[in-house]
Formats: sequence, structure tokens, C-alpha cells
Amino acid sequence: MSLRLLTIPQAAARLGCSRPHVYDLIAAGKLRRYNISAKPGSTKTRVSDEDIDAYIKSIEMPVKASA
Repeated sequence: MSLRLLTIPQAAARLGCSRPHVYDLIAAGKLRRYNISAKPGSTKTRVSDEDIDAYIKSIEMPVKASA
């Protein structure tokens, strides 16, 4: 299994929200942050595609069956 990491703009597009909202979800502990760095002081934040899937599943509303 390979971990697919998305940039913040990619994560925002996937969720249909703004980049600041993705950072809010990270700060609230609803999405995990991965810090990628090639050299000290050059950190790039990523979010895993799997974590976004899990977050979407956690906020899904159940569909009511019609009677």
C-alpha cells in the first residue's frame, strides 16, 4: 500500500473547500499533517488521500429510505 500525499490546494479541491479550511481541519485534529522537507527550513505540508477519504466518510449523512 502506498501513501498518496496531496498538497493543501489539492486537498481543498478534493473537499470542495478553501485552503484555510483545510488548515482549520488539520488544527482541529480532523486531518493529519505530513511535513515534507528536503532541507531544514523548507517544510511543505501535505495531507494523505486516505485521511481525506476517512474524513469524508465520518461526516456523511445517512440516507433515509422513503416509506
